[in-house]
Amino acid sequence: MHAYERLGTGLDAGRDRGRTPRTSAPRPTTTAAHFAHLQSMAGNAAVAHAVQRDRHQHAPGCGHGEDQAVVQRDTVADAVHSSWRPLEPRIRERAENGLGMDLGDVRVHTDAVAQRSAVQYGARAYTSGKDIVVGPQGVDDETMFHELTHVRQQASGPVAGTDNGAGVKVSHPNDPFEQHAAESGRRLAQGVAPNLTMPGTGGPSTDGGAAPVQRYQVFEPGQEGYPTKHPDPDDQQFFVGQDKNEQGSWYDQTDPPLPHYVYEDSVRLAVSDDFKLAVQHGAGEPKTFFATEAKIKSANDKLPDLTKGRGVALEKTGRHLTFEGSGRKEVLYEVRPKGRPKANAAEEQHGLDVRVPQRCNAMAEFVTGQRSVDYKGDDVYWESLGKALDKLDPGNKYEKRIKASVKDPESGVFETLTLQMSGLFQKLLQQKPDEMERVLKRLELNEHAKLPKVGDAMMVKAEPDEEQLQSMRSGEITGVTPYHFGGVVAKAGNDYVTMENYARGEQPPRSTLDGGDPLWYFAMYSSSQPGRSWHECWATPSTNLVGAALTITLRG
Repeated sequence: MHAYERLGTGLDAGRDRGRTPRTSAPRPTTTAAHFAHLQSMAGNAAVAHAVQRDRHQHAPGCGHGEDQAVVQRDTVADAVHSSWRPLEPRIRERAENGLGMDLGDVRVHTDAVAQRSAVQYGARAYTSGKDIVVGPQGVDDETMFHELTHVRQQASGPVAGTDNGAGVKVSHPNDPFEQHAAESGRRLAQGVAPNLTMPGTGGPSTDGGAAPVQRYQVFEPGQEGYPTKHPDPDDQQFFVGQDKNEQGSWYDQTDPPLPHYVYEDSVRLAVSDDFKLAVQHGAGEPKTFFATEAKIKSANDKLPDLTKGRGVALEKTGRHLTFEGSGRKEVLYEVRPKGRPKANAAEEQHGLDVRVPQRCNAMAEFVTGQRSVDYKGDDVYWESLGKALDKLDPGNKYEKRIKASVKDPESGVFETLTLQMSGLFQKLLQQKPDEMERVLKRLELNEHAKLPKVGDAMMVKAEPDEEQLQSMRSGEITGVTPYHFGGVVAKAGNDYVTMENYARGEQPPRSTLDGGDPLWYFAMYSSSQPGRSWHECWATPSTNLVGAALTITLRG
């Protein structure tokens, strides 16, 4: 049902059943967007898609013009004077057409000096003037288009930011420039013309000429502020996740199924804005996450009652991370799930022994206790699409007509109407992007989906138009994913953690699509940080959704 891949990590008594520990040196993510899990957040927060995967974190440097003060540390100056290459022709052509400017003098730095600089700032990439500095994990097209939007912003004038006290003006990921760049990067990656209206400037400088910087932040091993591990600071298997093995399989053994576990002593960490939740960033699909005792208790108060045979609960282990600095101390305990394999099962399963459905919809039901989320989601999807079209193309009464067609499935009206609605939505998204954005915000869809609560399910779903459907039937378009679901198990402010799974196109001798599968994982998303919403992590070309895509929060 769904062949996505995401990155992360986890723990428990079964640690020694996986492969030997590996070093925590930076490595490319193995899957797209999961992950955008996949996830790095403003002020610190969360992971993606593996972000979809590791989609992109911003750091200092994204946003200063060349005539502004030299940015903070020597490493930035070194990076922008290191070896460079021009933009790839295909990237340059699309960006120049979309942004309306010559990008022939943009310099892309990817050598060891540049990589060290990006790592130092917890960034996947950052931009300074016409120099784009890329970290060891590289960048996808969307991230590169995002950075090129910053090039245009800086060439047009000053950008917003607050002096961090070290001569660097740091922007918040929610400021207009960062939001503009995130939206522009996303549109360009999808082949859609971006909005060229520039955000308002940062206004007169009141900070003594600090150099402006736009950034996402994650904690890198060895970075100031990186948490300490307890009870054993030298534990080489503290973080555990799952990944594909050398044979390209998620399973090291299939009967019974056992994942390919990966253990690490330190990883990049994405942390919620309030330091109450933390998830590993870009290092495999996480099998645990970290939370304060209060957040664990709050989640369990809202998750379904396990005695009723549905849902999961959270339990802390004896391991924890301690964040200290800036007058703050937070202890985040390692969290693992517990659940029942079947509604009538007497025993509970714990940690890595928990077995779940592989299908994403069945998994969301297992986690949240909701029933028939695919049918529920289907109804809400068409109703929401109808409402959006009625606001953008009034007079056709799409919402009313789609509801009526569902009641008369034999008439054939439903299929015809759904293809028409999908095509119109996609057309209007390209022709009227600003109006569409306002409508989606009003209806709380896509990036503007309702902030979920613990026990809610997140859904992204796409339906094709006539042309896309024919291409799917002819085999021209293959590997299509119709939807993805995730169950929310923890929340802190605007950040939330889901427990997910998905059909991976690989089955043990006994199918685990509807139960008995060990490949669940955790991921973190943000409802406020550009690039880290559920929609932005999942509604991307890498996830194979085809058609009119909507993200909707399904209340528990």
